[in-house]
Amino acid sequence: MRTRMKTTLFGAVSLIAAVGISCTAGIAANADPKYPNPTSESQEVALVGVGSDTIQDLFSGLTQSVLDTGGNQVFASYDATGSATITTRVLGQTFTRPNGSGAGLVALRSAVAGSTVPDGTANVVLHGSDVQFARSSSYNTPLAAGGRYTQIPIAVDAVTYATSGSTTSLVPSGIAEGGTPSAAAGTIAAPDPLTLSNIFNGDGYLSGVIGGTTYQFYSGTGASSNQAAWPKLDVFLPQEGSGTRKFWYTALTLGYAEATLPPGVLDTYIPSGTSTPVTNEEHDGSAIQSDAYGIEPFSIAQWTAQSHAANINTVYGTAITDRRHGVLLNSVGSVAPTVGGVLNTAFPISRPVFVDLEYAQLKINPLLEAVFVSDSNFAASSTIYNATNPLDQSTNVITDFGFAKIPAAGFSTPVYGSVVFKQGDATDYRFN
Repeated sequence: MRTRMKTTLFGAVSLIAAVGISCTAGIAANADPKYPNPTSESQEVALVGVGSDTIQDLFSGLTQSVLDTGGNQVFASYDATGSATITTRVLGQTFTRPNGSGAGLVALRSAVAGSTVPDGTANVVLHGSDVQFARSSSYNTPLAAGGRYTQIPIAVDAVTYATSGSTTSLVPSGIAEGGTPSAAAGTIAAPDPLTLSNIFNGDGYLSGVIGGTTYQFYSGTGASSNQAAWPKLDVFLPQEGSGTRKFWYTALTLGYAEATLPPGVLDTYIPSGTSTPVTNEEHDGSAIQSDAYGIEPFSIAQWTAQSHAANINTVYGTAITDRRHGVLLNSVGSVAPTVGGVLNTAFPISRPVFVDLEYAQLKINPLLEAVFVSDSNFAASSTIYNATNPLDQSTNVITDFGFAKIPAAGFSTPVYGSVVFKQGDATDYRFN
């Protein structure tokens, strides 16, 4: 199954009452804060977050709706891409915009430690006021004894593979996950099974039967053999530091470190009519939009939200950009990515998404506690998890932006084994 979606109206932002917080609708469209580089203290926002592309749109909606009693934003969220640098405080530092979960966590750690941010910006020392939280789609293995940072689960996402929709894609829907890759990358002897693990491991010649049809490709560098005439898959990953890239490596148990590209797998592409490679941003179909053999991972929640971009932007006052470029989502094995137009919570390559912050701050900053913590030792009266569509109070903001809410009993995924993720839990997933 490939997923297309008709645009249907769903919701907007929500009211959150916590520590004097309220919400209103009808706010002018923004992705970054209204004043991304404030020039006066009145333009500053109390809490500042950076990082993941995957949940940036959800956070844009929430930040436009979670307001203090004076109608001002309570927390600000800077998109992963945009201007090259950001300045979050009038007297704060100007630093390179963090692009992705990894870069967001680097910025948070630098701010907490009061250290130079290792992002190529010379002599920039961040401070605690510059960044208070990082958006993340990447899971850090918790320490048994706790740790300085905590990752708070906020919603459920899943990732599948996308293929071109603007041409007749020759990559089938229904490719199985495959587990550990079959052989060393670049193998050209007998074909390995056609699985996602083998494809993204650059695993040579691949053959498989899907829906009664035999498909034969090669992935990676290829070489001369009796399969040399088989078509090459154009395999793309997001940029290094992307939480989705790290998650995809984990889910498919690829035989490479997350920072290393397998043979023939790219994280850049050359736009049509140019000769200069550009970064392949996550959840953006630019690299494969007209490529019949193109394949890349894509967040199901992001794809869903982008398919509703016009309605979300109107109702939520956000500025989501539809970056799909016509690409389609595919089933993994027999499991479809969406059911009834929403994320399929039974999808095998599923994951929680997080807010990362310094654990100690929850004990001294009531605003962090009020916004991001639900079931914890810190009594918050209401949080982002309770946010509902102002036009339909039965609809939650999290689901409006394509994600699924974490069930009351918690959420687990085959990718992370027996770990149970609980919504708003600030104590069980601590790391350094």
